[in-house]
Formats: sequence, C-alpha cells, structure tokens
Amino acid sequence: MFWDNWIPRSFLTKSSVCGLEVVLTESGYQIYYSVLKKHNNKLQILETGNAISLSNIPKSVIKNKTPIVLLVNGRGVITKKINLNTSDEITAAEFIHNNFPAIQSDEFNIQAHLQTNNSCFVSLIRSSNLNTIVEEIRSIKAEIADVIIGPAAIIALQQLLSGFNQVNSAVNSFNLLNDYVEEIEIANSEIKIINLENLSFNTTYLLSIAIGFGYLTQQNNSIDLNKKTLFKERHLEEQKFKTVLYSLITLAFLLCLINFFLFSNYFSSSNKLQTELDVYQGKYEQINELLENYEKKKVLIEKTGLLENNPISKFADKIASTIPEEVIITEMIFNPINLNEEDSLVAFSKNQLIIKGNCNKSLLINEWVNILKSQSFIQSVSLEKFLFKTESSQPNFELMVETK
Repeated sequence: MFWDNWIPRSFLTKSSVCGLEVVLTESGYQIYYSVLKKHNNKLQILETGNAISLSNIPKSVIKNKTPIVLLVNGRGVITKKINLNTSDEITAAEFIHNNFPAIQSDEFNIQAHLQTNNSCFVSLIRSSNLNTIVEEIRSIKAEIADVIIGPAAIIALQQLLSGFNQVNSAVNSFNLLNDYVEEIEIANSEIKIINLENLSFNTTYLLSIAIGFGYLTQQNNSIDLNKKTLFKERHLEEQKFKTVLYSLITLAFLLCLINFFLFSNYFSSSNKLQTELDVYQGKYEQINELLENYEKKKVLIEKTGLLENNPISKFADKIASTIPEEVIITEMIFNPINLNEEDSLVAFSKNQLIIKGNCNKSLLINEWVNILKSQSFIQSVSLEKFLFKTESSQPNFELMVETK
C-alpha cells in the first residue's frame, strides 16, 4: 500500500500482547499464557497462567482486544534442525521437498525459524489440527496477531539467553552453544525461576513469554514456507489500516476545530456588521424605493413565466420515453417564441413543445402521435409538417405538443 513507507514501525504493533502456548496432548490441550506490556521501552509481565481450555484464558485479553500470538507445540508437531547452505538458491517448494520428501506439503503448515549462524529449525503440523485451534480462538472473539509452529520460537529470546547453556520450558529442553539454539528436546523438566535482565518468571511460561517478546520487539524470525499461516501479514495490514483511519479522523477533527474558530470569528464579525446596519436607519427610505421599483417591474417578470411552476421538462422526459427506435429527434423546443405577438417584448407560448426530427415511415409517425395523444398530461398533438426530402429517403416532420 502507498502508506507503507511513512507509517512508523512502532505503530504496527500494540503495546500489549498475550503469548499463548497450546501444547497438544493425547487427552486434549495444555495451555500456558503470558500477558506482556511494553511501557517506556520496558517490558512488563502483567499476568501468567495455565488452563486446559481456550475459553479459560483471561477475560481481560478479550475485553481489551489484546492481540494473541499463538504457539502450537507438543503432540503432532515435528521440528527438525537444518543447516543452510548460503551458496544454494532454492525455492521454498524445493526446500520442503529436499528435507521432507515424504509429506504432502498442502496438508501441512510449515515454518522455518532462522538463526544468524546459517541454521534453522523447521516445524510442521497438519493444517487440520492447526485450523481447529484457530477456529476455537476465533469463536471467543479473540484477535490473532501471529501463529508460530513449534518450540523453536525460543529464538526470539536469543539475545537475552546469552551465557546460558541450557534452559527449560514446560515440555521442552533447549541446549545452547555460543548463544545459539543447538538442540531442542522433549522433556518434563524441573520448574525453575529464571531471570532475564529485568524479567523474572517461571520457566513454565518461557515459550509464551518468548513469542510475546518477539511480537513487541517486532522480530521476524519465522518464515511460512508454504504461505498457509499468514496471520501476521493480516494483522499488520489491519494495524496499517487503523493507523491511517485514526490519522484521517484526527485530521478531520483538526479541520473541524479550525472551522469552528473561523466560524466563531465570522459570527462575531457578522454581529458587528448587523449592529452597524441597525445604526444606519436612514437607509430605510432607499429600501422602500427599491421595493416600489420591484413592484413596478414584477409584471414584466411574470409575463416571462419565470415565476410559474412549469413542469414542461418533466413532460419532455415522459415524451422521450415513447419515441420509437426508428424516429430520430433533431430538435425539442420548450415554450417557443410566439411570433403572433406584436408587443415589443419577446413573448413565449406557454405549455407548448415543438418536436422536430426525421423518420422514413409516415405510418410510424401517426402511431406515435396517437400514443402521445393518449398521455394524461397532453392536451393536443398536431402534425405541423411532414415533408419528404428529394436528396434523402427520410422525410422531415414537425409536431406541436400542447400540455394541460
């Protein structure tokens, strides 16, 4: 869109977000959520918790329209580490085929989570499983800002995890080497309190905080390889549209405010002029003189018919709707000049209409005349002229229509 270049990136994200990790299990879901807020460039954890149903997430998230970043993890999610060869330029389809030759890519949502050391973690899940979760979130009127597949979302906290060799989440263990995620394992790890700069939280919520942190810091570590998970793009477009809309509303408000001050100034000036007008009572006699002149000339105006309510144009529209296809109208004269008047002033014949045209069938003209005579608003119709041209096969005709 044309506004992409001038909208600040900070306007494309909201100040708060709910990171929602949904762990698929044999019996259903295990849900971990974290509500984060960014204030004065500082991150705050407002609330953390867990649930077994998506309907149990905090009501404040729905009420405040806090965007949700969904992370799907656990049973049914496959994650594989792949080392990238930067010298090879291949398409996403070729990449999927080379690394997952046995799957039907149209049946899965596939994401790649990139690291700066030319490695990535590719995660995939069946689209039907993901769509079920998405539809449940939509059913509670929640706003989805992005969908992340697999535990590799921990990469969003990569800079904060500098110095750690291993960290754990609710169902995963992450081994780090040289500040990069080296290995991801599934493990029921011991719950601990972890401190990352000014944040202190339970490791159970590590991934939900990671995806919320990635949203607030506008990271773009994940790529949808088969373009089936485009919630982030939709959310950004919605934010752009809202930003432009709010800007236009603000501009309209400012214009109204300026208009108010201008009108107030104009109103004050008008009152001042009105006061001055009241002072000049001597002008009253001149106004009376103008009125007398108007009365004298009113008769002339009335004779022109300008003051009368003459619907002749409306009648002309109705007449036009009856014109046969083979009749060509060349002229329509409303209220023609009355040539019989001997007065020096130009006089017009009221409620009259002259129609001139061409037609090669006299019978068709007669039929049209009969149709016009049957109209309720027509007083009379007369064929004033019907003349065959010597140089053409089409005759000329002239009708005089008088309305009631």
